[in-house]
Amino acid sequence: MNTKRAYLLLILFNVLAVCAFTQKVRMGFLGGANFTLASYDFPKDMTIDNAYIQSWKSSTGPGFSLGFDIEYDLSDKIFASTGIVLNKSTFKGIRDDNYLNNKINIANQYQFGIFELQLPLMIHYRVGKFSAGLGSFAALGIAGQFTFKNVENGNVENAYDQALAFSNDEMDYADFRPLNVGLSSEIGYGVKRWRLAAHFDLGLLNLAPKSPSNDVEVQKYPLKRSGLGLTFLYQPWPR
Repeated sequence: MNTKRAYLLLILFNVLAVCAFTQKVRMGFLGGANFTLASYDFPKDMTIDNAYIQSWKSSTGPGFSLGFDIEYDLSDKIFASTGIVLNKSTFKGIRDDNYLNNKINIANQYQFGIFELQLPLMIHYRVGKFSAGLGSFAALGIAGQFTFKNVENGNVENAYDQALAFSNDEMDYADFRPLNVGLSSEIGYGVKRWRLAAHFDLGLLNLAPKSPSNDVEVQKYPLKRSGLGLTFLYQPWPR
C-alpha cells in the first residue's frame, strides 16, 4: 500500500470513529496564517580560503491553513480533536559565496512552496474560555513549487521554476520525502462558536530526498520542518 493511500484511509478512519459519537461532537471550519521553520543540518563552520568565504543559512516563510475540524467531549473539561487541514508552507535555503578581494557576493537561493494535507490528533484541557492542547500530526506533501535564483551583488543573474516531486524511493528523483510526522501543541481562547488558537507543530522526520539532485545542492543536507501558526475556528454544528 503506498503512502498516499494509507494516509487517506487513516483520515477516513478518524472521521468515522469521531462521528460514531455524534451527541458530543462539534464540527466546523478553520483558517489562518502560518510560518514554516526549516531546520537544515548545514555545515556549522564557514569555509574560508584565500579571501573567499562560503556559508549556508535558511529562512522562514509565510503560508496559510484551511481545513475542517471535528471535536469530541470526553468530559466537561477535556475534549479530543481531529480533522483535515490543507497547509501552504514556504521556506528558503541560501548559500552565500563572498569573494572579499573582488567585493563580489553571490547568493544561490533555493525557495520552496509546499502544499500538504495534515491530519492532527490532540487532547485539550478547557478552563473557562481558555484551552490548551497536546498531541501529534501526520502531514502528506501533495504538490509544490521550487524557485532558484542566482543573485550577484543584488542583481538576479539566473532564475528558474519547476514543480516539486515527492518520493521515498531511493531510485526515484525527488525534492522531498512526502510524509512528515511530529508533535503538536495549541493554546486557544473561545467565545461561543468561535475560537482563536496559536499552535506549534514540531516535525520529527528527515524530509530530505533519498536521491538528491546535483543541481539542487541544498537537497543533500538533512531537513526537519516545523510550523508556527495562528488560526480562527468557527463551529456551526451542531445547531
